[in-house]
Order: sequence, then C-alpha cells, then structure tokens
Amino acid sequence: MLHRNWLYSGVTLSILLGACSIADVEQEETLILSDEIEDKEDMFVNQSQSIIKNTIDVEKELKNYQATIKIIDFISSQTKQVEKVTEGALAYQKEPEVTYTTFSRYGLDQEGNEGKVEESLSVVATDESLFSNHNGQGWEELNSDVELSSLLSLNYSPKAQLSLLQGISEFVSVREYDDLYILSIEANGDDLDDMALHMELFDQSLLGIEDIAQHESTFEVSQLDFMLFINKDSFQLEKSTTVFEFVIHAPDEEYAVRKNVTVTRPSVNNPEGIHYPSVH
Repeated sequence: MLHRNWLYSGVTLSILLGACSIADVEQEETLILSDEIEDKEDMFVNQSQSIIKNTIDVEKELKNYQATIKIIDFISSQTKQVEKVTEGALAYQKEPEVTYTTFSRYGLDQEGNEGKVEESLSVVATDESLFSNHNGQGWEELNSDVELSSLLSLNYSPKAQLSLLQGISEFVSVREYDDLYILSIEANGDDLDDMALHMELFDQSLLGIEDIAQHESTFEVSQLDFMLFINKDSFQLEKSTTVFEFVIHAPDEEYAVRKNVTVTRPSVNNPEGIHYPSVH
C-alpha cells in the first residue's frame, strides 16, 4: 500500500463542533479522513491506470521511433570494484517491420576515463529473419530458436517498460511537470524486492540472478527509482530513468550492486523511417 502524507482540512471539524460532542467529532473526523484517503488513493490508481493505458494505445499506433540507451553497472565488495558502461540505440519501425539495436560495453578506470570497448553487439530483426554482428566480426543469420529479447535488450523498449507498470498500478504515483506526466514507483520494504523481481532487474544487472543463486546468498533491495516521462498532449513516452541498488549477503563477502539506466526517445514517426545497416 502507498504511504502518503495527507493534509486534512479543519473546516469540517469547525462546522460539527456546534452540534456534536468532542467524542462524536473525533469519531466523525476519523471516518471522514479515512474515506478521503481511500478516495484519493483510488483516484491516483485510476489516474495512473488511465495514463498507462492511453500511452500503450498510442505506442501501438506509432510508425517508427529511435531511442538512445545508457546503462551504468557498478559492483563493489571488500576486495574489488567494477564499473561498466553500456551505450547503444534501439530503433523500431512498423512497416515493413524492423527492429535494430546496437550496444557497446566498456569499462571505466578509477579516474572515470573510458577504456577500450570490451564487447559489442548489433542485431537486425525483421518478421522473417534475424541477424547479429558480435564484436564487429560480420553479420550472421541466427535460427529461430534464439531468444530474441535477450539479444535486443527489449526490456528497455517503451512497450516493455509500460507493460511493467500495468500489473502494479497501485504502486505507481503520478506527478505533473510542465507538459509531462511523471510516473514513478512508490514502494518500500519487502515490496521493493517484489518490484525488482517483477521488473526482472536482477537478470539485467551485471551480476545476474543466477550468480546470486550460486553464492547461496540472500539479497535486499536498498533503492528502486523507476520513472517514466510521458507527454501530456500526445501520451508519448519521451524518457525513462531507472536507479536500482541492492546488497548481496554472501557467505564470504558482501556485494553492493547499482544499476543506472536512461532511455531517451528523440525521434518518433520520422517520415524517413529508421536507419539500419544492410545485413546482406
């Protein structure tokens, strides 16, 4: 359940004082306050559900889009620190259907300087075929048994990010800033762990859920900030940010893991379509 601080007006109390005893007033005030809180929570849930639904409906009608993605993974323990940066792009067009992604991962030194690219992957997928280019070694056609989402990092697509919130709208708050709706998750305690599992954030981290299980360890989420920035007029998703932090309590060592993700969509419904490499 959401936790919010509500300011209750004393106007109702002043009106009731002339006709009720103090005990009656306190009981009536409590009932009214409870009803107002429940009504407002229902209102916010309904508002978030409506915005999510409208944005998903708009997403289905888009002809094309291009997005930029930046991911920073950081793992710290008593013996070592590892920081990796993954930068790339995600592009999609509806007709003819094409999805194109390209990602490069590199490390950072202690001064924050970029190291050489450690791994790169580009993928072009159509309704008929799937091609990948790993570490610049050339395009290779993949068979249909390959898990598409693992190659394309589709967890960062607008459609995937919106669908994450559909089942947890009671944890979604809505704020307004200029011409944007800002949707964010509000949860704490055990709910944070559940949210992270629901969003598959452990699988997307540099140290995945399989690594955690191998350590025979427990984990706890210390921070989960997930925000979607949606245009009020068009209901188009313009940007999303994720800050995910958790601690792994392993038998021999403790790990602090942090993941920052920024997805920005600068181009939607470009008349020229999207640009992607020829794979033939």
